[in-house]
Amino acid sequence: MRVLNIAVEGMIDGVAAARLARLAGFDSFLVHGRAGKTRLDGRVRAYNQAARLGPWFVLRDLDHDATCGAELSLRLLPSRERLMCLRVVVREIESWMLADRPGFSEFFRVASSRVPASPDTLEDPKQALLTLVAGCRLRELRHDMLPRHGTVNREGPAYTSRLSEYIERVWSPTRAADASDSLRRAINAISSLATLT
Repeated sequence: MRVLNIAVEGMIDGVAAARLARLAGFDSFLVHGRAGKTRLDGRVRAYNQAARLGPWFVLRDLDHDATCGAELSLRLLPSRERLMCLRVVVREIESWMLADRPGFSEFFRVASSRVPASPDTLEDPKQALLTLVAGCRLRELRHDMLPRHGTVNREGPAYTSRLSEYIERVWSPTRAADASDSLRRAINAISSLATLT
């Protein structure tokens, strides 16, 4: 049985990473972290040490923390163990969700033509996603995902669970990889990691 350790910033990242792990052929996985990027950054070297004993897949959003994924990756982990796979999402995990235009259109009931064709170039993928959801025909989805008026939250009360549902039920990483270079590279990297175990 091939078991993969996964470390991520948040819940949605964990669900997406698990989909990639299954796609790569891992039989089982353990998800660590989910406590924000500062905590993840502080633990990445320890995860790298643990990769001496077994495979690790670490997923980190680029946000605006560096000019590119390679720069951030090198800053976080200058040298890696053979079984460590650190990948950077450009710019946020939401860009990977938007990259599957047909799937996003189907689940969120928005016209495919409105979904950005190049989500890796978006400055704020989460805001782009929320703007699209605001035009969704399903009131329940809008209610769950959009922030309440008068609150400081960027998203609605069921944002995480709805996006997780989308990832599990509809999102196609292979289809999305055609529109997201950072996702395509992540799929290739985790697939290569699987061949080493």
